[in-house]
Amino acid sequence: TLFDDLCDKHGCFKVETMEDTYVVVAGHEDGDGDHAESVVRMALDMVEAVKQIEYPRHPGKHLQVRIGIHSGGAYAGVVGNKMLRYCFFGDTVTIARGMEQTGFAMNVQLSAATKEMLAGRWELVDAGQRNIKDQG
Repeated sequence: TLFDDLCDKHGCFKVETMEDTYVVVAGHEDGDGDHAESVVRMALDMVEAVKQIEYPRHPGKHLQVRIGIHSGGAYAGVVGNKMLRYCFFGDTVTIARGMEQTGFAMNVQLSAATKEMLAGRWELVDAGQRNIKDQG
């Protein structure tokens, strides 16, 4: 798919797709110090890519995405006995999900941790603080 190709382009790894969610990680294999940059570049490409996708039954209406990014440690492992899945767990995943859920359509929302990693390299716009469920 289009997003899978963007994963390859930016060195990200697709963890899963479920319903309307597409989850990627970067830096998990080699400790890439620039993983935040890789994920942000992919996110911006995703926003641009969906501008070209129209709803089949609504000509002129385009698909929209909300993207949330958080940087930090996570646990990974294979889950299941019959239908195995490689999953990531932990606060980092929860915060990233919350960033997406409280974000704005066609925007990329970063946590403070990711913002700090990109400081001085990107021009970022402050959209205000968000309260992420179970994170304060």
